[in-house]
Amino acid sequence: MVLAGTAIAYGVPADLGGFTEEIQAGAFRNLTDPDILFLAEHDRTKLLGRTGAGTLTLTDAADRLDYRAYLPPTATGRETYALAERTDYAGASIGFRVEDGGDDWITRPGDRPHRIVRRAALDHISPVSRPAHRSSVQARTDTRPVEIRRYPPPPRRRLVC
Repeated sequence: MVLAGTAIAYGVPADLGGFTEEIQAGAFRNLTDPDILFLAEHDRTKLLGRTGAGTLTLTDAADRLDYRAYLPPTATGRETYALAERTDYAGASIGFRVEDGGDDWITRPGDRPHRIVRRAALDHISPVSRPAHRSSVQARTDTRPVEIRRYPPPPRRRLVC
């Protein structure tokens, strides 16, 4: 079971209620980090994939950030796949941390503040029913067999008490 789509389109403003936000191309400098997660609805108890395990791959294009997640054969994985297939998941959402000095705020008279994110660390991507950034693309499903690249496990450490 595979979900793939666009997590964010760069340079497209999103209405986040009290302000608008856009993320610039190249803002995420940590896309090779082994701990970027794929979570159902931003819920850390519903882990679906991880870059370091090879179960989440990211493609940083000039105008967007794409993802491909190989879902586990667990209850959460099957439920997520079914919700995406039925289009109950309308797109994707991202969790990130803005680096110090990595954003600019613009306030125009009579308008809400607007944030431009220039440098940030991506934490996770989530299939969601209501994406804040409407530029994310409806997750596609794929059932073809895939080869998952496995990374070597971290060395075991012996605990001495």
